[in-house]
Amino acid sequence: MKHPSYAIIFDRVRIDEKQDRPLVAQIADQIHWLIVSKQINPGDRLPPVRELARHLQINLHTVRAAYHRLEENKMIYTRRGIGSVVVDYDLSDTICTNRILTHTFGVIVPDLANPFYPAFLSGAARVAQKHHVLLMTSDTQDNRKLAKAYFEMLIAKHVDGILLAPWGMGPHDDNIVSIVNGDLYNYPVPLVFVDQPDVDGYAVLLDSKNAGFLATQHLIEHGHTKIAIITGRLSVPTLYQVFEGYLSALELHGLKYCPQLVIEADNFSYAEGYRVTRTLIESGNLPTAIFAAGDMFAVGAMKALREKKLQVPGDVAIVGYNNIDVANFTQPTLTSVSTPIQELGEKSAELLLKLVNREPVAQRKIVLPSRLIVRESCGCQPSK
Repeated sequence: MKHPSYAIIFDRVRIDEKQDRPLVAQIADQIHWLIVSKQINPGDRLPPVRELARHLQINLHTVRAAYHRLEENKMIYTRRGIGSVVVDYDLSDTICTNRILTHTFGVIVPDLANPFYPAFLSGAARVAQKHHVLLMTSDTQDNRKLAKAYFEMLIAKHVDGILLAPWGMGPHDDNIVSIVNGDLYNYPVPLVFVDQPDVDGYAVLLDSKNAGFLATQHLIEHGHTKIAIITGRLSVPTLYQVFEGYLSALELHGLKYCPQLVIEADNFSYAEGYRVTRTLIESGNLPTAIFAAGDMFAVGAMKALREKKLQVPGDVAIVGYNNIDVANFTQPTLTSVSTPIQELGEKSAELLLKLVNREPVAQRKIVLPSRLIVRESCGCQPSK
């Protein structure tokens, strides 16, 4: 009985004798891709050498050499009487150390629906265009399995390096290190971690703690003593740093920390900001001010307050975080801590470019500052 994987390989593997790339490499790379993209899985068998050679109309020794290359990379094993079988491979064993530059960068982001990430990509793209590099972007949708799969597929596509943005709002809070189950720092593919303060590697970070401090202190300076924070999961290190800034401002001004005023949302969205604010209103514990650690939360919160005939900033003052474009178009306009998101993309791509080109890097970690943009939602007149 023929295995289902035979049909997939016969259908997907092609050769082109006009290419400069040797036929052995063409066959091995295509089967490699079928494995890392989960089109064939551990335990599946490759077609017998003779059958695949007949199908491709090439010498059987060429197919045998391609299988041997896959076995050297620990993607398959071959046993007499069994044939060639796909194994549950270790990604770090599959990477060729003699790499040829492809002028492509992989980018992994958690959610392109969040305006933060298109702005980040815009900055990275500016650097990529300048240096004639193609960006290959993958949206994990905050899904652990997708994150692992995309990482492996980008490696299989021979990208020169990868920019890794954080995730953790989904069902698992793991960073990329635990997701790929390997020592990323030994990979010959350079990696730059974007806004991931918990990962030991080359990184470009936002000054998240200071952002939380600036927002909370500004509300305190307006006389507010009961300040809620709407945030994502505090198990995410970069979000916890924002929370630490919130706590620091309370402590500096002698204000009591109230756990009931810390609201952890399930995801970053306008709808989630609306939902948690409705819950806060209905709890009877409504504060006089809200620090929304994400402008999408702030916009949703303003809608929930407006529906209950509560005025911003008269009844509840609000400060957001990230200063996305919509902050200028809310009513009232949204005071927000501005983070240099496009610069985050630029610096990350520039750092990766240096690592790929093996240029000296002065700083292993680069931290970009935050600043408060004053508009109307906090009770101020907007700054010019």
